[in-house]
Amino acid sequence: PGGYARLVRTVVEAMTALPSIVAGLFIYATVILILGYDKSGLAAGLALSLMMLPIIIRASDVVIRLVPGSLREASYALGASQWRTVLTVVLPTARSGLTTAVILGTARGIGETSPVLLTAGYTASVNKSPLSGPQTSLPLATFFMVASPQKNMIARGRR
Repeated sequence: PGGYARLVRTVVEAMTALPSIVAGLFIYATVILILGYDKSGLAAGLALSLMMLPIIIRASDVVIRLVPGSLREASYALGASQWRTVLTVVLPTARSGLTTAVILGTARGIGETSPVLLTAGYTASVNKSPLSGPQTSLPLATFFMVASPQKNMIARGRR
């Protein structure tokens, strides 16, 4: 509770409704245009994490609020500090819900292609460095495979 928590909840709520293309454009503008880095796997990861975090934060907030207050009060009554209560009572109680929150956020990140297409670029060769140079993304590689005149590339792209 408090003003800071209310501000964070408001910002997270607004970021939840953020379209994926806006997250990609934000990372493209800040990391690639303003800071001057190349298109890279790191930029794509930043764009996807910008989309995943609000989902994880909202779901985690709901799950942690569902932990009964009586469990916390019992821990305090036994002399545990607030951090000890969080580590030994709240987090183990909410573990399955927190795991679900991470899975939901990851599912949203996996399903998005536009930020990756904007920030990762494309290369025909394998780039092993996620920090520099363009990376091949799965949607764009599939598109090029299906558009190829070779039958084995078309079959691989359709799988």
